[in-house]
Amino acid sequence: MRDSGCFGRLDLSENPRYATNLDRVREHSVLRPIVAGFLGRHTLAELTGLFDRIGIPFAPVAKPGDLFDDLRVRGVVNWPRKAARH
Repeated sequence: MRDSGCFGRLDLSENPRYATNLDRVREHSVLRPIVAGFLGRHTLAELTGLFDRIGIPFAPVAKPGDLFDDLRVRGVVNWPRKAARH
């Protein structure tokens, strides 16, 4: 877990149980509450800044339509403009 030090959990990156992505998927039930706990202690603005600094792709999407409005996604994907509602 290359960026676990940014989450205050350097021990995660040093644990061989989490060495590969497949390992982390297998340990999902252990890692999910750790990550959720970290995320829950920060605002969206704080997380956005952190993820930008350390290079974690991130887009705050609460509903599918949010994808069309997110500047990070628009910079990567050439979405068509929203159709006008009649």
